Amino acid sequence: MNGKTRFCPPDLLRLGDRIAVLPVIHGSGQFSQMVRRWMLEQDFDCVAVPLPESFREPVESAILELPRPSIVIQPPSPKFTTFEESYSSSTAEEDESLELDDGPASYVPIDPCQPVIMAIRAAMGEHIARAYVDLETDPFLPFSSIMPDPFAVRQVSAERFAAAVLPSLPRPADRQTRARIQHMASRLADLEQRFERILYVTNVLHWPWVREAYTERFSRTSPRNEISEPTENHNTISFKLPSATRSIREL
Repeated sequence: MNGKTRFCPPDLLRLGDRIAVLPVIHGSGQFSQMVRRWMLEQDFDCVAVPLPESFREPVESAILELPRPSIVIQPPSPKFTTFEESYSSSTAEEDESLELDDGPASYVPIDPCQPVIMAIRAAMGEHIARAYVDLETDPFLPFSSIMPDPFAVRQVSAERFAAAVLPSLPRPADRQTRARIQHMASRLADLEQRFERILYVTNVLHWPWVREAYTERFSRTSPRNEISEPTENHNTISFKLPSATRSIREL
C-alpha cells in the first residue's frame, strides 16, 4: 500500500483545486451510501455540510447516540412586544405561549439514511475536521422542488446524476436562499486557505448556484479552472466540460 493521497473528484463536481462537491438528495439512503463510498475512496481533510454552526454541538451529540434515531430541533427566537401590546389582555401570557408553540422551528433528523448525517458521522469516526458552512437564519425558509428517484445512483455515478438533473434545477427566487448560497460559497473559499482536500456535501438543488457564486467570487482576481466557468441564461446554468456542454436545513 503506497502513501499517495487520493483526491480525484470528477471535473463537474470540483470547485477550484481543493474542493469536491457531492450533490445529494436529503433523506435518501442511496445517497448516504454514496457519501460513505466517496469518503472511503478518497482522502479528505475536511468535510463541509450545509448546516449553520449553531447546530454543531447538538447534532454531533445526537450522532454519538446512533443507531438510535432522534431529531435536533432549533426553536425560533422569541418575539419581543411593547408594553402596550403585552398589557392589551389579561390572557397575554397564554396567547404568547400558544404562539411560541405554533411558531416555525428548524429541525435536523439524526438518521444514517440522511447523507449529511452520514458525512458528519464518518468524519467524526475518522477524526476529520467538520465545517458547518450554512447561514444562520431565523426563521428558516425551505427551498424545495420535485426530484427524480434517487434509486438511480445505484447504477450511475454522482457526476452523471448531477449532469442529468442540472437542466431542471430552478434558480432560487427568495432572498434568504440566495443569501445562504453566497454565504456558503464564501465559507468554502475561506476553508481553502486552511485545508487541501475538502468534501462539500450539499443539496442537489443548491450545488450549481453555489458553484456559480464561488466562480464569480474569483473571476475578478485570478483565472480559475477553465472547465468550471459557468454560462448563465436566465433560470438555467450550463458548465463547459472537455467533451460536451450540459446545461436538502432541509434534511
